[in-house]
Amino acid sequence: MKLKIRAKLLLAFGLILLLTSAVNIYGLIQMDVLAGLTTKIYNHPLQVTRAVLTADGGIIKMHRGMKDVALAANVEEMEIAHTAVQQYEQEVFEQFAIMQKWILGKEGAALIIETIHIFRDWAPIRDEVIMLMKKGQRDEASAITKGKGAKHVALLNSKMKALTDYAANKANGMYESAQATRTSVIATSVIALLIVIILTGLLGLFIAISIIKSVRIINIIADQMVAGEITSTVTNREQLDKDEIGDIGRVFYAVADSFKTVIDDIVQVSQGLAQGNL
Repeated sequence: MKLKIRAKLLLAFGLILLLTSAVNIYGLIQMDVLAGLTTKIYNHPLQVTRAVLTADGGIIKMHRGMKDVALAANVEEMEIAHTAVQQYEQEVFEQFAIMQKWILGKEGAALIIETIHIFRDWAPIRDEVIMLMKKGQRDEASAITKGKGAKHVALLNSKMKALTDYAANKANGMYESAQATRTSVIATSVIALLIVIILTGLLGLFIAISIIKSVRIINIIADQMVAGEITSTVTNREQLDKDEIGDIGRVFYAVADSFKTVIDDIVQVSQGLAQGNL
């Protein structure tokens, strides 16, 4: 079944529109993926890293505060230093809550739980220092702060570094995933665009050839009619396509056929007159 020019144009336009829409939809989906990865990088590794750094700073302040407790000249100075340590402790717990909310993976969750447990175990050591200071045992309190307390803080710092490294590795993984998605989007979009361009060119060429073919045949018909080659004109009808241009050509054929019939009748009448049959 031959397609009309209108149908060919609509089909070509519909195919190009479908391919272009598919490319755009794919691009939008991948843009959403990239946006999601960017959000995850901010909400997970970056949030966790910021919380770890803030908590680590709070732990350092707490340790310095305990040194101030051990070096306090009187009870009032000791209480001021102790109050500051408690305030820093609350801030550290707030940062731990942020880490637990945004950390990714079972390994990271387990690491935070372990770190919080170690941080809680530091409290009895600090309480022991406070108790010794209240009893006036300043040297013993200082020894604990510089010895057992310092070792515990070092252990905490190592766990905080492990958390920072874990968050950094997650961020690197997400960044690599985002870069891979970006590369994939660019490659797919370029390939799809090239396919659309090639198909558009092929469809345009196909339609142009079909129109040019019919127009060329119509020109031949017109030339044959002008030259009086009516018989040749009528016998080439099957060469036309079944589209709008072909319909015009068939009209030419119909006119040529009518001329041929009239001429045949005239010839018959002339021959009859010549032979005296009329």
